[in-house]
Amino acid sequence: MAGNKNGGSRKTNPRSVNDPHNKQTGISIITANARLIPVMLILAVIPLIFRLYQYDSGLAGYDFFAREGISHDFALHGKMVAFTAVSACMAAILIYRGITKKKLLFTKVFIPLIIYGFLALLSSIFSEYQSYPWTGIFEQFEPCFVLIGYVIAAYYTFLCIEREEDVKILVFCLAAGAAVLAAIGLMQAFLTDPFDTELGKWLTIPSKYYRQLSGTGEEFRHKFKIWRVFMTFSNPNYVGSYVPLVWPVVLILAFNTKKTGLRIFYGILSAGLIVCLFGSGSKTGFVGLIVSMAVVAVYLVKSGRKTLTLSVAGAFAVLMILYVILGNNDYLSRIKSVFNFEKTEYEVTGIETLDDGVRIVYRGNGLIVSFEPERLGFSCRDDNGEELYMSLNNEQKLTLDDERFTGVTIRPVELDENTTGFEIFASRNWYFARLNGEYYYYTPYGKYIKHTISESAKWLDEHGKLATGRGFLWARTLPLLKSNIILGSGADTFALEYPGADYVASYNSGNWGFIVTKPHCMYLQIAVQTGVLSLIALLGYILMYFTASTRCLSEMVTTGTSVTTGKGDFSTGMIWAVMAGTAGYMTAAVFNDSSIAIAPVFWVLTGMGLGLEKIKKKD
Repeated sequence: MAGNKNGGSRKTNPRSVNDPHNKQTGISIITANARLIPVMLILAVIPLIFRLYQYDSGLAGYDFFAREGISHDFALHGKMVAFTAVSACMAAILIYRGITKKKLLFTKVFIPLIIYGFLALLSSIFSEYQSYPWTGIFEQFEPCFVLIGYVIAAYYTFLCIEREEDVKILVFCLAAGAAVLAAIGLMQAFLTDPFDTELGKWLTIPSKYYRQLSGTGEEFRHKFKIWRVFMTFSNPNYVGSYVPLVWPVVLILAFNTKKTGLRIFYGILSAGLIVCLFGSGSKTGFVGLIVSMAVVAVYLVKSGRKTLTLSVAGAFAVLMILYVILGNNDYLSRIKSVFNFEKTEYEVTGIETLDDGVRIVYRGNGLIVSFEPERLGFSCRDDNGEELYMSLNNEQKLTLDDERFTGVTIRPVELDENTTGFEIFASRNWYFARLNGEYYYYTPYGKYIKHTISESAKWLDEHGKLATGRGFLWARTLPLLKSNIILGSGADTFALEYPGADYVASYNSGNWGFIVTKPHCMYLQIAVQTGVLSLIALLGYILMYFTASTRCLSEMVTTGTSVTTGKGDFSTGMIWAVMAGTAGYMTAAVFNDSSIAIAPVFWVLTGMGLGLEKIKKKD
């Protein structure tokens, strides 16, 4: 290379921004940003999908499920199909870039995430519950392809973010999607559910089903109460995961945007999201939002905006007070119920169908009832084998002459056309039959099953009301971890692994008539479905992400880079925003599950946070 007169190498001057040869055409701009389109779809479009899908769950053969019937879904299946397609496109682009560029930028942060994805795949391959790990299950639709898609989406987002302008495009898309969801939520809170209007039905119900259901009325109505905010999600609780995740990004955008119009838009949107959170009634969301707000408050204080911090806190307090007043203090009482450590006692704690009778545990005492269907005769004894005397009351029911079993009654009943069984009333009616010499429990779905007592974690079982009843679910989920340490039961198979056929547990937990498809805790959900090791790997990824974010911010302080001024101002704010949102989401995940409705946004934001740190290192 020829040198210049000073002996240095020749340096080519960049073209001026006014140079006509340097101007980008519309096509070149679109081409340059085309790599962002998959991420934009995940942030702005996929959460909005809400469309009726009717299907056969395939669960009719299970003891905990109804014998037959078509299930329907509005909020999950469409999102699953769309996300799977988008993540497949991301994978194809990554493969193409790997082939053409020979090397993809990689960081060790993604190693535990790849391990998580690999264990999810293995758990699904070796699952005994085929084919649900590949197709998704009733009320969940988060199969293996979706879990692997989360890994791909996080890495793809990290890789495709090359400059600050990329992040601006993506967060604007996130805010645009959040604005539509907030508008829907505010309508649900104060006007009417837009999906129950004629226009909403036309948009969300395919024409063939619309004609079939026309005139039936109730089939159109969703399962949530009027004025309960659920946006386009399957449950209002997921509003409690979405708002803490997105709200910090929107709020910090309002602080760091110079355009007045956009600042007003982001400010109104941040307030609207909080109103939607209150309207959802999600206690979990409130806890997650507090964590998000704490991180945002640290950012505002470090940026010298203490007055603004007080203003935001004051505005939130006013909204909270107004909501409590309008809700007659109902919201505060429900928040208190999250931390309910009151010991719970149940009259019936177990039922077993034995070879010689039905054993029911009532107020801590075992009662064994035997039945002779030919002569409608009964005999009863306690766990010590002592015979118990019975008498007939005015309602022609047998009562036990033993104060330990006061309130228990027994009588013969016709269960179906061909079967005479018996009823034991203890807290509620329990039905049984003796068929071919064996005893069976007769389920609410008309099935005859062998009933056993499921294993549970004692302390949580005794404090079942903890976290609004989640303690009872967690008590029966924790013992499942022993058999799911290395590989789990398979993606989307929690409902099949959980002892859903323990109808005593179902009654005591308040889930009578409902199918338990999730543990209401993302961490337990992952540990059961894809294994405890996969949970450790996932937590390793999250920990490394937070560590990288805090290290990046600490290095900026050490080198004298201002938190809010100078070059990289926007990127710095977004690092804080994404860290606040993901922290709020991870907190809410203690009480909420992973869902295809929300999780893709979370995974993309973790990739965005790592991409922002990559930009800062370049700067």
